[in-house]
Order: sequence, then structure tokens, then C-alpha cells
Amino acid sequence: MDIIRVESLTASWKQTVILEDLSFSVKAGEIFMILGGSGSGKSTLLKHMIGLHKPVSGKIKIDGCDIVSARHEARDDILRKFGVLYQSGALFGSMTALENIQLPLEELSDLPRDSIKTIAEMKLKMVGLEDYGNSFPSELSGGMKKRVAIARAMAIDPSILFLDEPSAGLDPITSSDLDELIVRINQALNVTFVIVTHDLTSILRIADRAIFIDKEIRGIIAEGNPKTLKSTPNLPPWVARFFLAAERLTGNT
Repeated sequence: MDIIRVESLTASWKQTVILEDLSFSVKAGEIFMILGGSGSGKSTLLKHMIGLHKPVSGKIKIDGCDIVSARHEARDDILRKFGVLYQSGALFGSMTALENIQLPLEELSDLPRDSIKTIAEMKLKMVGLEDYGNSFPSELSGGMKKRVAIARAMAIDPSILFLDEPSAGLDPITSSDLDELIVRINQALNVTFVIVTHDLTSILRIADRAIFIDKEIRGIIAEGNPKTLKSTPNLPPWVARFFLAAERLTGNT
């Protein structure tokens, strides 16, 4: 079952068309990755999928509802279906980890404060940081900040999590630990992940499916399970080079 459908999407930035007539779907419960070279439109696509930018044309359906055309309460209902981890984590520096996670619940629910705190504590425990609720972002490592940001993105129990370069700035071990967390959440809660990433090892390690976006054609040049794609003959040159680099990093052939 498709939980996300992007249909004939054309997107621009400062009057320059970045993506043209782009279509793909994301299945419920899968870990789906978006890849491409610099300037290919990965981040532009993500921003359109979460409703930050309006496309020139096309539809973006979240659980069957078009976020492009939805207005008011209908749009709010769609936005509650997903959480977002921004590349920097985007935690509020003046709030503790626990307060950061409580914020969406305070803004979007009518739950009593005790219940909100209990839920936030559960989310922190889920990402392995139950002892750091009173810590401020400045007191946390880069990997910890990403985990708190994931916990905050899960605060209202969304069915989809969008992650923008989750491993950016992390060392390989911390990045691997974050991958393991993503897989655990995916398997335990059946949360769908849509991830923009440059992490070559992460793509081969955890992605169920991926799309490769090309700057020149302003669209998708390859799509499928990365482990299957890497052995596919006649891949586009950029995709072939990508897999060659990934194999060198992982030591696989």
C-alpha cells in the first residue's frame, strides 16, 4: 500500500525548474531514500513533500490526501501524519531535551501536562536518552541531538518520518548507531521513513528502496532496492560511480 504518492511534480527555485514531471511512490512501512548529486533537487523535493514549498504543478498525496491543494483543517490533518528531522536537528537551545519533545504535544494536543511529560519521557527512552531529559542541546553530542530531534519528530505518533541528512556531521560509528535506531523504530512501530542522504554506507545498510535524481534530466534516473540496483547492468554512469564508491567504503564487492 502506498502511503505517499508524488504525481507529475514540477518544482522550481527562484524561477529555475529543478524537477520536472516527477512521479514515484513510497510504500507504508518502508525505509525510502532520496539520493542525487549536488544541486539535483533532493532538498527541494523534501521541502515540497512536507508542504514548505508549493510546486509549479503536480500532486503530493500523503495517505491519499493532496497536501498541495489542501487548506485549513484538511491541511493540518495531513501535517499531523508526519514528523520531520531537519539536518541541524533544529532543537531550541533554551529548552531542555524533554521540553523540546513536549513542545509539539503542547501545541497540537489537549493532553494534561503530566501526560505530556510522560509521553515525552517515553520518546526519550525510545531513542536511548532517558537519562538526558534535563540536558540542554549545548550539553549534548551531535548524535544525541539527532536522537532528541527524532524523539521530538515522533512526539505525536506520526506514521511517516522525513529525515534530512540525518548522518551529516556524525562520525561513522555514531552514524551506524543512528541507522540501527532508524531500523528499530521502523520495525517496532511500522513507521515509514523518507530520508535524504549522502551516506553511502547507510544507503546499502538500511534502505528498502531508493530513487536517484539527476540534475541534467531534472528527474529520476534509477529506482529500486540499492542492493539489487548495484548489480544491475547498464546503470547510468553517476549511479554506477556511486555504487563503486559505496563498495570501496564498505569493503564489499
